Amino acid sequence: SFAIAVIGAERIELTLGFNRTSAKVLYLSLIVYLGISIINSLFYLIPVQIVGIILLFVSIGLIYNDSAMIVYVKGSALAQGALHKFARETLIVAYLWLIFASISIILWNQIQAVAKDVVFHSIGLGFIFTMILSHASIVLSSTLAKMPKMIPSRILFYLFQLMTIIRVFTDLFVTVSVELWSWAGWITGTLHFIFFILYILSVLRSFK
Repeated sequence: SFAIAVIGAERIELTLGFNRTSAKVLYLSLIVYLGISIINSLFYLIPVQIVGIILLFVSIGLIYNDSAMIVYVKGSALAQGALHKFARETLIVAYLWLIFASISIILWNQIQAVAKDVVFHSIGLGFIFTMILSHASIVLSSTLAKMPKMIPSRILFYLFQLMTIIRVFTDLFVTVSVELWSWAGWITGTLHFIFFILYILSVLRSFK
């Protein structure tokens, strides 16, 4: 919850400067979501489905108020750059994972036996790690004070996503085959690590 709130606040920081009412409402929603999540972790006073509904609202609000999306909708020349297009594409993937996680929380009772793993992996691997991959070039360009000559490997990015999809899929069907779930965990975990390292190396190479 804290990671979602921090990432969300970072993504709408520029939008808040535009004095958009929707961004302010979203910022307040992030605070409410974080507060409820903390309270629930201690006392469980609010049904988890309510948390899921708030998170779904936050997820959709992030897409609507993300500066990368706003620049694209306004038809800015900046949005046509290769790096900006790639960042927007990868951000959308991250937000889709967050939407999936929020729907999984809303359906907690229906998928109760597997809900914890599904939500954990869709937020952790799906949203948070995808955000890390998406921001890698931007953070490094700020650190090095120069722009990359090319975008990072799109293939490696989507291979990482494929491993997350397989992980979540086996989470959903763990009751069908625990052995498959166990093996999938080892295999996808190893490949997640490999693809992550290779992707970061591709980010570094893009600046050479």
